[in-house]
Amino acid sequence: MRSRYAWLLVGLACQDLANALAVPSSQGRDESVKPPHHRVKPQTVQLVSPNQNAPGKYFHEASFSGHYDGRFASGKLPYDARREHLTALTHTYFKTMNDIGIETWLMHGSLLGWYWNRNALPWDSDIDVMVSERSIDHLANYYNMSMHHYAEPGREAGRDYLLEINPHYHVDSTSDTTNVIDARWICTQTGLFIDITTLRQNRSAQAQGIDGAMMVKDNHHYMYDDIFPLRETTFEGVNTRVPFAYADLLVEEYGPAALSKTTHENHRWDTEKQEWIPLSCLDFRTCDDFHNHLQLGTNAAEMAEHMPAQPAAAGAGVVAGADGHHAWGPARPKKVDVHEPSRPARPAGESRPPSAHVYGEAATKSTHGSP
Repeated sequence: MRSRYAWLLVGLACQDLANALAVPSSQGRDESVKPPHHRVKPQTVQLVSPNQNAPGKYFHEASFSGHYDGRFASGKLPYDARREHLTALTHTYFKTMNDIGIETWLMHGSLLGWYWNRNALPWDSDIDVMVSERSIDHLANYYNMSMHHYAEPGREAGRDYLLEINPHYHVDSTSDTTNVIDARWICTQTGLFIDITTLRQNRSAQAQGIDGAMMVKDNHHYMYDDIFPLRETTFEGVNTRVPFAYADLLVEEYGPAALSKTTHENHRWDTEKQEWIPLSCLDFRTCDDFHNHLQLGTNAAEMAEHMPAQPAAAGAGVVAGADGHHAWGPARPKKVDVHEPSRPARPAGESRPPSAHVYGEAATKSTHGSP
């Protein structure tokens, strides 16, 4: 009897330890969510990043760049390799989330890239997405620290991607500025990742009578009908979604020029090819002028990472400089690429609440209601 009682105590202690290590959540399993079709591998990495320089911060980036996870990255990737890996990162993330049934969509710089040509901006080093509260709860409950293996044509070994949830994800306050990223989808081969943030109800604003006010822990504020209903589309060749009022959100975040300016980050927009092209000697009178242009950049070393290798020798370029290129011009979103959902009509006489960024502070209590 005494021996069996001792084993019972050991079992209870193990259960307490497992509960302590689990990511907290307030919702149970959603049986309607489908399992993924790809292979999910047991996690084999540490639960906490070894870099503990920032007190209380869960995710730690590499010392050489804030766009790589230091546990998996040994250095920055060159321009073409980084773009190829970001495309694979995007494909595997959205395929996994679509298989599971997670509500996720593009935001920020990735949404801007989608606006121009349905691809990531070539100078970007990460992808930004958002999920609903219900979705982050489900991911935390059943997919935290899960390793997802994807086989790829021409690669025998394939690649492994880690879905890691920040244990502070359930805190819906903007006060914890070190943990504004709720989760990451990480390429374990390169350290590149997708930042995942959660759209939540702005309960303090709603308590002040602003119906439909939403917020994110990184201090972005939205209205519910700016985001929903989501539009179905494609990004980097994979099915995804974007917010309903995507143009308004982009103008608010980046300004009107973001939707029309055709030179940015040492790239120019080519209307005929419908893509961003890195600047080269051909866009300047001479290659010396081009290299001088690069050197005058505010961060020439960082710019070099976002451009392919350039010829070092000086020489004559084509006629006019960048500002005179005749083929530039903004892209126009193609209607055939976007599923246009119908917006629910508001009751007669009801005006739309004011634009974002005017609602008070986010709630400081940890609550888990679905939007």
